[in-house]
Amino acid sequence: MIKYGEVESVSVDGDEDYSPDRWYPNEVEVIITYHNFPKEDGVANSNSEKTEEKNPENIDSEDKTESEPENSDDNNSEMNKTEKENIYEKGYRVRFNDYDICYLIDEDEKIISIFDTTEEFTDVYTTNYVGDLNNGIDFEWYGLKLRAHYKYVDQDATIIINDESGNENKALNLGVDIIEGYIKMRPSDN
Repeated sequence: MIKYGEVESVSVDGDEDYSPDRWYPNEVEVIITYHNFPKEDGVANSNSEKTEEKNPENIDSEDKTESEPENSDDNNSEMNKTEKENIYEKGYRVRFNDYDICYLIDEDEKIISIFDTTEEFTDVYTTNYVGDLNNGIDFEWYGLKLRAHYKYVDQDATIIINDESGNENKALNLGVDIIEGYIKMRPSDN
């Protein structure tokens, strides 16, 4: 059973059976559907509701003005703001020949979620980290000690990730929505 706030489905250019190994142009629409509960008088009820969020990175600069929801009473406006929020602020990818390793970072709670694209369905590993990306964050992935830092101070476009064996990989910031698009859900999770 899918839980509140989890990704329910992802579609790329209208296709839910997209391939995360295929390159897509930046202007392709990515829709991530989160599991949510509607509010009635400020209380969540037990009926499930799907919440869709389009990839904001693919909007042209002249279309970036926020529009007010059509039904803008206080409950709906507050609910719409809540539904659009994401717990992660940064999404990075390290590309290898036949798979990727992806990182989702929540700087407020100091949480990092890591997954690779080698399996049929995605196993997301989430752990806490210590430090900051300018000076380096330390975390573990299934017992492997890792350290990551910005390639350039205060520039979040690229992070460098080192493991305890001395291997170094460069991860590009693709944004949270793109990285979440790599998550492949089990059919029973839908």
